[in-house]
Amino acid sequence: MNNRNKNNDFEDIFKNRRSIRSYDPNVKITKEELTEIIEEAATAPSSANLQPWRVVVVESDEGKEKLRPLIRFNTKQNDTSSAMLLLFADFKSYENAERIFNEAVQEGLMPPEVRDQQLETILRCTLHFQKTL
Repeated sequence: MNNRNKNNDFEDIFKNRRSIRSYDPNVKITKEELTEIIEEAATAPSSANLQPWRVVVVESDEGKEKLRPLIRFNTKQNDTSSAMLLLFADFKSYENAERIFNEAVQEGLMPPEVRDQQLETILRCTLHFQKTL
């Protein structure tokens, strides 16, 4: 992923974007390339750094066939793509916050007082959210 095309012109990006509907089925993305893409995407900022997403890679013909009924308007992309990346949101990622932040403290990536402040904020927000349901 070394050659990156950077375009910071929002209007250009917005007005000239396009959707690819069909791929060359003979082109395959290697597992190494897919891993690199996913690892780079995982560095995107997330609320409280909890990274509340899960990624499933579907490469096999059998797996893609199982997806077909679920993606009825995108079957051509499914059938011709090298792989399908399924993104899932983890709405209970906050349950892992203490473990994640404790590991960060142990590795010297976060001071204990920041961990404590973050955990307090997450707990307060979670309790507030649960009361509104």
